[in-house]
Parts: sequence; structure tokens; C-alpha cells
Amino acid sequence: MAEPDGPYGSGFCDGPGEGGEVQQYGLGTLLPCQVFGSAMVEGCEEPEGRIVNVSSMAASGPLTNVVGYSAAKAAVENFTRWLAVELSRSYGRGLRVNAIVPGFFIGEQNRALLLNEDGSLSQRGRTIIEHTPAGRFGEPDELVGSLIRCAARPPAS
Repeated sequence: MAEPDGPYGSGFCDGPGEGGEVQQYGLGTLLPCQVFGSAMVEGCEEPEGRIVNVSSMAASGPLTNVVGYSAAKAAVENFTRWLAVELSRSYGRGLRVNAIVPGFFIGEQNRALLLNEDGSLSQRGRTIIEHTPAGRFGEPDELVGSLIRCAARPPAS
């Protein structure tokens, strides 16, 4: 059986740089969790600390043209859930693991998909904005409150 010709090559799931994105985002989450997680538990009777990973809306549903990114962020979410359970069971309630899941932001990796060369919205950018309650892309400083909440100590009971 001949392999079909796809938009990026002759293979079923060929895409530009897909494997690299999965490794970049996956290892970019795994390695810091290993390093900082180890530092939080070594030599502590009652370890305490917070790990906050960053996922994406692309993790929860299929988006075209970003399969590697979507797969990597889905892996980040799954790993975050697993790590939260594992650390809690192994070391107690003092360690918390969460992920923040931002909406759509314009960054260097997606600029060409979301904006035309003149800075106006591309068709894809317009489609996203039409389905975004705020009717705009997010701004990085809007994530600060979520990050602080996830990193804060819970109130004493």
C-alpha cells in the first residue's frame, strides 16, 4: 500500500518539527520538576513546595497545524496530574503541583499563524478571536494572579 502524500511530506503524520516540539516542551517540564522536586524533598521530614507547570488550550482539543505542540502540552497536563498524586502520596500534603492553562497569546512561535505580515489578524487569528469570550488575545501579565494563587501556601486551618 502506498503512503499518501500529506501537506508536509509523504508520511501519515509528518509535520514541520513535530518531534522536536514534543521533546522541547516535554523535557522542559520534566527536567525542572525532577530538579526542583528533588530539592523540595531532600532532607525534609515534612517537605513543602509548589510546582506550577504551564499548559495550553491546545492540550484539551485538536487544533490544526500544531500537532506536536498540542501533544506536548497534553503530556504536560497528564504529567502534572500524575506528579500531583505521586508527590502527595509519597511525601504528604505539603507539596502541591498545578498547571495554569492560558488562553491564546501571540508569541514568536505562533505569530505567523495568527497575524498577517502587516500585523492584522490572519484568518486563523480571526477564528480564534471569534471564539474567545474576551474577544482578544491574552497579555502575559494576566497570568500573574493565577501563578501567585497556585504558588501560595494554603491558609492555615
